[in-house]
Amino acid sequence: MSSSYKHSIMRRYTLLLAIFLSLGSLYGCSGTKNFKTEPVLYDRDFEVHHRVHHEKGDTMAIALSANSEDFRLEVVAYSDPNKRIVLNEKRTNVRGRENVPFILKMKVRGDNYFLDVVLRDNDDGRVYRDAFFVDKTDPNTFIRIAKEGKPLIKSYLGLQDAISIYHPDKSQLYIRYYPRTYKPAAPPFSTRGQKFNPRKDFAQMVAIPSGGDVVLEGVGLYFIQADTLRKNGVFINVFEEDFPRIKSPIPMILSTRYITTKAEIAGMLGAESQKNAVDEFWLNRSPNKNFAKELIKTYYTRVQVSNREFTTYKEGWKTDRGMIYVVFGKPDEVLKARGKEVWIYDQTRNRTSMRFEFRKVDGQTLLNRNAYLKRGWDMEVYDWRRGVMN
Repeated sequence: MSSSYKHSIMRRYTLLLAIFLSLGSLYGCSGTKNFKTEPVLYDRDFEVHHRVHHEKGDTMAIALSANSEDFRLEVVAYSDPNKRIVLNEKRTNVRGRENVPFILKMKVRGDNYFLDVVLRDNDDGRVYRDAFFVDKTDPNTFIRIAKEGKPLIKSYLGLQDAISIYHPDKSQLYIRYYPRTYKPAAPPFSTRGQKFNPRKDFAQMVAIPSGGDVVLEGVGLYFIQADTLRKNGVFINVFEEDFPRIKSPIPMILSTRYITTKAEIAGMLGAESQKNAVDEFWLNRSPNKNFAKELIKTYYTRVQVSNREFTTYKEGWKTDRGMIYVVFGKPDEVLKARGKEVWIYDQTRNRTSMRFEFRKVDGQTLLNRNAYLKRGWDMEVYDWRRGVMN
C-alpha cells in the first residue's frame, strides 16, 4: 500500500471520527417568534421538549423538559395570536429538574386558544420560546401517554420501550402500526407533496383499554387515536439506535438527499467503505479538511435539530419543514396564524430572499409548493455543492 494511499485513508477516518465526536455535543433549542424582536426560532443551545394535553373540564396541562437546572417558565393562553385577550397565565421557577419532565396545569376556557411558552435560564440567560394553536375539540388532545410513570414528551422512543395510554372520556384507544419507512420530502417546487394517510399501509390495528400498556416491539410508526374516523392522532416512532443524532455513515449518506443525486447516494451506499465515501463527498466540496469539518458540522447539526423539532410520522429531516431547515438553515422570521406558518429568509450576498408558507392539516405541517420556489432552491443547493454555507 502506498504512503499516499495510507495518508488518504487516515485523513478520511480522522475527519469522520472528529465529526462523530463533535456532533454528540451539538444540540439546539427551539423557539418561536411572531416579531423580529422576540427570540429566534430553533436556536441550538437550549433543548426543550413539550406536549400539551387536556383533562376533564377546563384544565390544560403542559408537560415539558429542558436541559437546564434552573429556569423561569411562563405560559400564557390567549384567545388569538394577536394576544388581545388573556385567558389565563402562569409563571414559576423550576429548579433541579434538568431533562426531567415537569407538568404545569392551568384552567383555560374555550374550545380553541393560542398558547405562548417561554423559558429563560436563570444562570446564563438562554431563552426558548414556542407559540402554537390548541384545538380542544380534537379528542386526541385528551390522550395522555406515559413511560415509566412519567409523561412522554418526545415523539420517538427505543425498541422494546413500554408506554401507558389514557383518555379520560374513552374506554378504549386505537393503535395502528406501520413497519415501513417513509420517503424524504419532495423539493419545494414539486407538485408531489406528501401527506400521511392513516388508512394506508399499516400492518395491524389494535384496540387497548384506556390506561392500558403497550410494548413497542418493532421499528416503525405507532399511530394512536381516540377516534378512528379522524385523520389525525399522536405519532410515536421507533427508529434505529442513536436517533435523533447522526452518528453512523448510512444516515449521514441518506440525509444528504436534498443536495445530492440518486446516483451519488447509491454510490456512497454501495462503496466498500461507506465512511470513506461520505467523507470524500464532503472533502470534494471543500478547499481543505478544516473547511470540510465546518460543512459537515453545519449540515448534520441542521439534520439533528430537524429530527428533534419536526419529527411526525417520519424523521424530522424528511418532513417539509425539516427539508427547508436543513438546506436553508434557521429562518430570519417566523409568522404564525391559525392553521398557517410562514418562514422568511432575508436576502444576503449569496441568497435571494425566500418565503415558505406551511399549512397545518391533520396534525401535520405541509409546505405550499410552488414552481416559483425552484430558482431559489436550485441556487441554495448549488452553493452547498460548491462548499458555500449561507
